[in-house]
Amino acid sequence: MSQTRQNRTPQWHWEQDASLRFSHIDERPAVAAQFAAAYRGKHWTEMQAANLDEADWLHHLAQLAAHQPFFHFELELPRTLENRLWVTLSGVPVFDEGGTFRGYRGVGKDISAQRAAEETLSALALQAPLGALDRRHNARIERELGLALTAQQFCLYYQPIVTLQRQVIGYEALLRWKHPQLGLLGPDQFIDVAEHSGLIVPMGAWVLASACQQLAAFQTAPPFADCTIAVNLSARQLAQPDLVDSIRQILHSTGAPASRLKLEITESMLVTDIEKTILTLRDITALGIRLSLDDFGTGYSSLSYLKKLPLSQLKIDQSFVRELLTDPVDAAIVKTILQLAKSLGMSVIAEGVELDGQYKVLTDMGCREFQGYLFGKPQAFV
Repeated sequence: MSQTRQNRTPQWHWEQDASLRFSHIDERPAVAAQFAAAYRGKHWTEMQAANLDEADWLHHLAQLAAHQPFFHFELELPRTLENRLWVTLSGVPVFDEGGTFRGYRGVGKDISAQRAAEETLSALALQAPLGALDRRHNARIERELGLALTAQQFCLYYQPIVTLQRQVIGYEALLRWKHPQLGLLGPDQFIDVAEHSGLIVPMGAWVLASACQQLAAFQTAPPFADCTIAVNLSARQLAQPDLVDSIRQILHSTGAPASRLKLEITESMLVTDIEKTILTLRDITALGIRLSLDDFGTGYSSLSYLKKLPLSQLKIDQSFVRELLTDPVDAAIVKTILQLAKSLGMSVIAEGVELDGQYKVLTDMGCREFQGYLFGKPQAFV
């Protein structure tokens, strides 16, 4: 797969008939064409599942037999293809008006480039090499990131989270870099470099401390006293052995109420050493902090672990919300996520809500918390 982290394959759609054989697949993206060539007309049990043991595989087959929805089911295509390819699938059952099962319909995403970068250096051959200009740019960003913290060039913007009545109940803290030459930069322009260099750890600590200072300030301002602040936790931060102690110290030094702090993790952080991750997350919630699973439906963690994680909230990824009004597959997935969260006793936030029509459909489906430009763009608190 000749793609970089900055040029990820878009999601694509797939369908199966009632016998669980592929009846149609969107072949416009190259990855979908490869997937179709390998699996059209073949039964699910012929697929190789890269991340599941036998018990999980049998559990998935039972899901299919019971016509249950599933999310981010990871598959490794046979090595007989020119390149190794991993995909992750999410699907929902389809029934006709008479209630007869007609098959599955869902979305897929290529995860090979991301997984290769995160799991093994030898797999870097799967990605296109960076050009000299890109290498110089990244090297410059890395050098200047190291100076940005001491030079106080970082700041936080806050995007509101609202209720069904559009009342603000919290904010998500979003990092910005006030670069002296390049201007205000969003995280998409530097966060990958920070992750690879390890600078994300001190940067993440700064974000957490700054957000907690804002939370403490909220306590003296009645309109904000009950508001929460959500902070994204990086994979590197989660792997730090002193993370819980560091969070405890920040809460103590800032005076921020732990019950008003939410930490957001992503599904990609749950791929390796899941049992250790669960223990760390439980230690964090023991401090009184709530945990949210961000970008739900786009990663490749096993649903069997979802019930083990000490989560209080799921966030529906904006890629599903974006096509909610025009794509019945995305609408079905959003509805299923809401039902799943309800059965697990979790709340749900829909991200990326920009249109009144999206807001109406989400409310009709039972969503009660929202985030997006329809309710407010990220802004700095003065």
